[in-house]
Amino acid sequence: MAKTPSRPREELIELYERQMKALEASCVAYDAGEEWEAERLATTVFNLVHDGGSIASLLSQLELKDSLKFVSSGRMPQLPFGAPTVASPVLLLMRSTKREPTIYPSLGMVHRCTPPFRSRIGGRVS
Repeated sequence: MAKTPSRPREELIELYERQMKALEASCVAYDAGEEWEAERLATTVFNLVHDGGSIASLLSQLELKDSLKFVSSGRMPQLPFGAPTVASPVLLLMRSTKREPTIYPSLGMVHRCTPPFRSRIGGRVS
């Protein structure tokens, strides 16, 4: 259930458009080899979709989230029979070297980043 937005709808739409521009810019930079952009991509997605506690996602406030379908990249571990199972989210992985840790998405060999959705009518969210 979406929480009641504390901002006018027009302001929420402007924030949504700004988040989408940030997502697109970070995708372009990530695809160009700026792997640190994975952190900003995760933050932008969090702002768009996370609902919990006192936080209402931007998509929920715009009443768009429930109309979207999301793909899970988590996997269920193979545990012995009868053992409780917990999904293992594998969106980001960390590789550590002697110099520094590196965060990268768990996308197999695919390193293309495309914004996952567009909810625009006439060029704008309505």
